[in-house]
Parts: sequence; structure tokens; C-alpha cells
Amino acid sequence: MNFERGTRVHIVGVGGAGMSSLAALLQGYGCIVSGCDAANAGILAELREFGVDVSDHHDARHVSEVDVVLWSPAVSRDHVELVAAQSAGGVMLARRQVLAELSTMMRVIGVTGTHGKTTATSMLVQIMAAAGRDDARLLGAPVRGVGFGGHYASGDLLAEVDESYGAFSELTPYALGLLNVEADHLDHYGSLENLEAAFADVLARTQGPVVVWTDDPGAARVAQLAARDIVSVGTQEWSSWRLEDEVVTRRGARARLVGPVDVEIDLAVTGRHNLANAALAATLALTVGVTPLSVTKGLRSFRGAPRRFEHVATWRGVDVVDDYAHLPGEIAATIEAAHAAGYRHVVAIFQPHRVTRTLLVGSKFAPAFDRADEVIITDIYSAGELNPDGITGEFLTNFVNDRGHSRAHYAPTLSGAARVLEQLATPADLVLVIGAGDVTRVLDYLSDTERRAAREEALAETPDPVPPEGEFLGTSHHVIYNAPLGARTTYRVGGSIAVLLTLSHDEDVEMFSSRLASSSRPIVAVGNGSNLLVADGYVDVVGVHLDGDFTALHVADVDGGVRVVAGAGLDLPVAARRLASEGVVGFEWAVGVPGTFGGAVAMNAGGHGSDMKSSVVRVQVWSRGQWRWIDAAAMDFSYRHSAVAAGDIVTRVELRLQRGDATHAREQISEIVRWRREHQPGGANAGSVFRNPDGDSAGRLIEDAGLKGYRRGTAMVSDKHANFIIADHLGLANDIVELMRHVRSTVGAESGVWLETEHRLLGFKEVW
Repeated sequence: MNFERGTRVHIVGVGGAGMSSLAALLQGYGCIVSGCDAANAGILAELREFGVDVSDHHDARHVSEVDVVLWSPAVSRDHVELVAAQSAGGVMLARRQVLAELSTMMRVIGVTGTHGKTTATSMLVQIMAAAGRDDARLLGAPVRGVGFGGHYASGDLLAEVDESYGAFSELTPYALGLLNVEADHLDHYGSLENLEAAFADVLARTQGPVVVWTDDPGAARVAQLAARDIVSVGTQEWSSWRLEDEVVTRRGARARLVGPVDVEIDLAVTGRHNLANAALAATLALTVGVTPLSVTKGLRSFRGAPRRFEHVATWRGVDVVDDYAHLPGEIAATIEAAHAAGYRHVVAIFQPHRVTRTLLVGSKFAPAFDRADEVIITDIYSAGELNPDGITGEFLTNFVNDRGHSRAHYAPTLSGAARVLEQLATPADLVLVIGAGDVTRVLDYLSDTERRAAREEALAETPDPVPPEGEFLGTSHHVIYNAPLGARTTYRVGGSIAVLLTLSHDEDVEMFSSRLASSSRPIVAVGNGSNLLVADGYVDVVGVHLDGDFTALHVADVDGGVRVVAGAGLDLPVAARRLASEGVVGFEWAVGVPGTFGGAVAMNAGGHGSDMKSSVVRVQVWSRGQWRWIDAAAMDFSYRHSAVAAGDIVTRVELRLQRGDATHAREQISEIVRWRREHQPGGANAGSVFRNPDGDSAGRLIEDAGLKGYRRGTAMVSDKHANFIIADHLGLANDIVELMRHVRSTVGAESGVWLETEHRLLGFKEVW
């Protein structure tokens, strides 16, 4: 086996939906996982919390000491890290090989099909959780109310079984549900017939029950090709399980599943396609022994999958719904769901996804839009594919107009699509934003949306970006001017800063030292952004981010203990897990702190009965051109405080720890992780917002003030833990600060206790 506890696994392109979930699953299993991705900062921050050692740049050295290298299908084989791994003769596994090995490690209960997999698998996860099972999961999106898309546990593996590029070609599931099959990934399969044959093969390999939604013609054909016993579910009289009494409303759907027993389906999401997803998930669960009561309870807990008919804004009084649909069948289902929910005049904004898909599916997209009043089609989101023929969205626009059912408009850009929408004469009661790329950003260009109006008001209060004079730090791969820092934080909101400087070696620091020392702009250290809120708009500061050598961990036995020297850019959860695996104890608590060593020292981070002060021996700091080591006695550590001053950059930290029982240390880490997941929320947040007052809990005070779940604009006090604030997708940093002010003043008025924030607030004129 390639995956064993302690195996060092590196994933190139770890920030993608499927690979990030795989990273979390393997880390939970006991592998030591690292990865890199130049984008997806929010996902990288979440992976750091799981202990995955992630980097936002690519370097051949990342693969120098690993056992197995994996890569996203979006990564080309001439990538610098893949070339280095191949030259070194290391083990390199494609996704299909990874899934095949996973099916030898645990029983796989999966859902497959060309669309709807994420939703149906998420429903299955909720059902199994309601049944009290302890299952692992592997999905391409988080499961709302449960957690990240990847998770290891002792039970079966609940998996979204992906067909793209032959990913499922070597998988042997235990049980499998098939939703639908329509033409997709034909650049890989060559024809619909070959695609259906591949689905039939995985059905034939499945060791236990196979459930098929036989209302779908493609799925029904595949079931016949597989030449094996299946359990059918659908609306026809002859189905083994029948979906009856369907009712769809604007905010929900319900039906009865009738078979050997009757099962009530009651969903908090709309659409007949979601009833089909629920029926398949329910039938699959029933065939593996889950009770009808657990099925009903689990489906009631389902709150939708991200970007699946998700209400994201209101524009001029019109609902705006975002959906990931990118194939004709799912586009038609999404528009049908809108009509079934009571909408009568639908405008669709569609961004085609992938050049090959657009060309190969072509005219088959047109009928999908028949029930839309107006369709605005943008240029293609290429997802890294080449476009040698220069195909544009106009290619599909012509097909839609030729049918005569809907009026189609071609708008090359998202800003152009927003302008077309604003000029349409047709009244609408719903705007559907459809596609698998970044089409949701069209909201940034629409005037009069609730979010846009708030954003413009916030930006009006900030100065316009001022280009740094003469690019004062020069031009190199180290430097990004007008850098979007807010997107790099775990809140994933906020604006840009004058320049972000990334330093990987001591020589880099020396190279920029004099220019930084002479700059009039404030200098701020930027770690993972896990405790940072950046103001909307532009903030005139220099951010310094440490990577490379500054993420190293050196361990040496010395008299009386173990000396550990950690780079300030190293993630605490990663260090905690590494040290525990090597039998170095006393730092297990840090697995619950998602920041880096630099930030942790600066604020004397702590948790679970310990803090940085308890093990720090000395700290290396760079400040305005000067290096120095500061002994712990001079660090002035106290609760969430140290002697690290504004403008200081912590570069290394020396700790004194002890040898101990590695097994016990790993158990402690698992217990801390379990506790965090049980008591703290997911989503876009930056951990505890307020410091605990002496002898009390900020969370308790906020909850007692009745503020759990309280919302201000695009920010909300978590309904799971009151000392956390959750930011909406495309939200505003200003809303978070306004919510913090409201919470502080309300608690102060109720209790007489005036809370102080743990967050670093960057660019706000005044806070309280």
C-alpha cells in the first residue's frame, strides 16, 4: 500500500475542490500531507487548520523528501514539482489510482453521475450522521452543518465518485448510486457511448447494491449495459422505489418514497431535481441498512450544497440565485426548479465552462434554456485549457437564438453581462447566475444589489489606491503591488494593500532590508491571515509574508529536553503534528491554533490549557534593518500580549520541549481536533473575536446578551459559538467591524463588561 500512517504525501494543486478534500482525508488517516497552490487562499487556510503543510507557491524542493506525489487534473505534467518528482523516481499517483487504493482501505459507498453528485452525496452524509454512523467522506464541497468535504473516520467512506478524466476507472465500490449520464468530458472519452460504457464498468465492479435513478434515460441505458441486478428508483410504476406526491415551493420540497416501506422526504431546498437526488440517497442508505426514520431525519437536516440554487443577493427587488450547473441537463433542471418554486420571469446569466466541453456539446446547450425569458452568455471560463480557435460565448448564443424560445445576448465579460442585464426591458422576478467558473463575480458589477450598495458605501470611505512611488521595492517574484490581502485572510473579505513582499530566505531579507527600513509606509507581518481583518478598499501599508526556509522545523535533543527551532512562517497545527509523530511532547495544544509561529508569538496565542509563553526560549526578530534575538524573559508575555512591536517581523522561534509517548501525543491531538469540530463553527471566520475577560468567557457574555445568530449585513454571530463571526461569500469587512461594535456595546450595556478584540484590524480609522 502507498498510503500508511506516517507516509509523506505531497499534492500539487491542493487548493482545488477534490484535491483539498483528499488532503484532509489523508491527513486525518495519519499521512503527513503537504501541498501547494497559487490560488484558493481560503481553502489553504482551512487545510492548515487540519495540519496540512500548504504553500502558495511552487518549488521543486517541495517534493524532495516525500514518499508519494499526487496532482490535480488541472496541473500540467511539465509542472516544476512533477518534473522534479519524476526525475527523482518517486511514487506518483494519478487520481484514479488514489481512488482505487482508497477502496482497498475502506468500503466505499458512493454516488456517481455527470451532475448532482455533490448534492446527493451531501444528503447521504446527513442521513448517515442521523443514523449515528461514524463514516469518512470525500466530496467536492463542504457539507453544511457537518464540515469539510474530506474527513477520515472509522466507518465506511461516503464518496462523490467522479467520472472526469477516468477518475473512477479503477475504483471498486461496495455500494453505488447512479443519478444520471449525459454527454460530458468527451475530450477524454471520445463519445457518449464510451462515457456510458465507463459508467457501466464501474456499476459492474460494484461489490454490493447498485441504485439507479431510472427516470434519467442515460442512467437507464447504463443500467442495461452493466448487465447486473440493480435497485431502481424513479417516478414510474415499475420502479422498485417510487417517488410520489411531489410538492415544490420557493424554499423547499417534499414527497413520499414508496417501496417495501414508506419514507417521508421533507427538504429545505427547492426543485424536483433535488427530490430526485434525495430519493437516490435515501434508497442507497436504505439498501445498506439505515432505518427510514434516520433517512427522514437526515434529509430534514440537509441545507443545500454551496452554489446549488443558492440565494446570494437581491437586485432591484429581484432574487439572485447562484448555481453550479454547467451541462444542459442540469441547466434545464435548475431553470425548471425556478418555475416550480413559483418564479415566472427568469433571466439566466450563463458562463460556459471549458473550451472542449463547449465545442463538443455545442448545440445541445440550446434546449436547456427554453424556459428562460432572456439568456446572457459570456465568454468561456477556460479552466486552464487552450483556445486555439478563439471560440467565444457567441458560439452558444447563436444556437439559443436559432431555437426561438428565448432571447439570447452575448456579453464577453462579466461586467458586460451586468450592463446587458440592467438594460433589459423584460421584467424579471429571478436572475439565475449559472456556471462552474467565476460567474458569481457578476454581482460585483451590478448596481442596486443589497451587497453592491453596501460595498460602494464602504469603498467611498477609503482612499483610492496610490501606486507605490517608483515601485520602491523593485519588480521581482517577491513583490506584488496593490495586493488583494483581504482574499488571503480566513474571513476572505477586505481590500488590498500597497505591496505584499514574500521572503523565503535570510538572503531575501538582507536584499530588501535597506529599502524596507527607509520606507515611510507601516510594515505589517502577514501570516495565514487567520487573525486578521483588512478594511475594504485600499490600505497603504507593506505586508511581509514569510515562506521557504522560514517554514522549516529543526529538532535536536539537548541536555534536559528537546530544542526546537521553528520558522515564523510555519503553521502551528503542522508543527504540533510533526512533533507528536517524532515523540516530542508539550506542544499538542497548538494543533487548535490555525496561525503561524510569528503571529502566535506576537499575541502569545494559546488554548487547551497552554500558550506560547510556556515553551518559548527566545525569538528572532527583524526590525527596520536590524536582526536580534530576544530572550523569553524580555518578551513580556501575558494574556494575548508580547513585546513584539508594530513593524517587527518575527523570523524564528526557539522552544524547549520534552521527549514523551508519541501515541499518547497523537491521541491528545485527535481529541483537541474532535473538540474543536464539535464546539467551533466552520465557514469564513478568524477564530475568537474577543478576548476572555478575567474569570469569564466572552462567548458566554455574548450568548447571554441574546446575540447568537445576530446578523449585520454580510456578517453574522455564529449560532454555534457566540465568540465567532462568520462572513458571507463576497461580504464586507466593514460589516464585520460594525457587528463587532454592536456586540461590544450590547454586552457592555447588559453586563458592564467592555470586551476587547483578539483580531488584528488593518486599515480601519477607528474601531470603538
